[in-house]
Amino acid sequence: MEAVNTHFMRKNGRQQHRMALVINRGRKWTHVVFVEYPVQVEKILNQEAESFIHLPKYDKKLFRQMQTMAKTWYGRKSNAPRNIQLSLWGA
Repeated sequence: MEAVNTHFMRKNGRQQHRMALVINRGRKWTHVVFVEYPVQVEKILNQEAESFIHLPKYDKKLFRQMQTMAKTWYGRKSNAPRNIQLSLWGA
């Protein structure tokens, strides 16, 4: 997982994100968790994900922050959706 800085516009240009956590990169899609509530995994085309700027200093810090955000939003780890559990806790 890697922390990235981005100015990715989504939801028809209404929301702009500055930080995200890249979960995995596939052949066509990149799975990303944006720093926002509700915590959810989203798919982004690889072409758009290539413009993200890697922030190696914030990898672990952002990962821990996303875990606490997910626990805050869903109540506990077991209440989170399966894809969030697999990406943030590996369970």
